[in-house]
Amino acid sequence: MRASWRVLVTTLLCFACLLATAQEVHDHPAPERLGDVSFPVSCKPDVQTQFNRAVALLHSFAYSAAEHEFQSVAGKDPGCAMAHWGIAMSQVHQLWEPQIQADGYAIGQQQIAEAHKPGGGTDRERGFINAAALLFAGPEIPYSTRAANYERAMADLAAANRTDVEVQVFYALALVANASPSDKAHARQKQAAEILEPLFRQNPRHPGIP
Repeated sequence: MRASWRVLVTTLLCFACLLATAQEVHDHPAPERLGDVSFPVSCKPDVQTQFNRAVALLHSFAYSAAEHEFQSVAGKDPGCAMAHWGIAMSQVHQLWEPQIQADGYAIGQQQIAEAHKPGGGTDRERGFINAAALLFAGPEIPYSTRAANYERAMADLAAANRTDVEVQVFYALALVANASPSDKAHARQKQAAEILEPLFRQNPRHPGIP
């Protein structure tokens, strides 16, 4: 287990190096094989499969394709709070700069407001939405502060939902995204690896884990 843990940490570090040399690559095309995502939501049952696909695209950094799918879900079920969460999160490129572009910021705020309408979502879903809202707080707040607040909110959600794969994966992404280049101990990357390694063994086809 220790050897595989080291491999995963090394992979995360190599990925970070690739990101540093490819800042211009923000939006990936939809992959031919998306893998498997199961993200149960309290929306209409007939949009669940499409919602899962949208989340898989989001995990694959196919932001435009993900946004399109989430918009389609919202069109079929306007009361699906998590579809609006998904549209908002499609504007957030956590691993690249700028993390949120100006037009994406406006879209995100609007969609978070839609997601916050009364009756929207379960407690778990509201946890996702409230965390995302922190990324779209006042523009006078530096993104680094908003990202740190988002990470803390996701940490709380992860602690309350320890067996929820999607909560854990989105929290791990927040950890990697907020890792400091000056941290030679790579504390956040290692913390993410500790979360992701057992999940990968259980969910080898999940697009967000590897």
